[in-house]
Amino acid sequence: MYVCVFVAFNRALHVSMLYGGPAHTKLIAEWEPSAKASAFGVVPEVIPEPHSSVQTLRDTYQQPLTASLADCLNIYTKEETVSHEVVYMC
Repeated sequence: MYVCVFVAFNRALHVSMLYGGPAHTKLIAEWEPSAKASAFGVVPEVIPEPHSSVQTLRDTYQQPLTASLADCLNIYTKEETVSHEVVYMC
């Protein structure tokens, strides 16, 4: 398996450089659970705790934790009134 991944990675890097791309490549691997365990052992999943300011902001602005697609589209397409000082930026 290592050889196949190495060859594919080198090929992607080479093609990227041929077309003027960056001389670096990001490799993202999705592992089957058994392959991951055999390569790395058991790695506990780490879920970071949100910073205390997150809850403070949620409480301050009282925003819902979820929104529907319709809610998002309504907010995105809502008409705005722009002052004369910033109208040139639109």
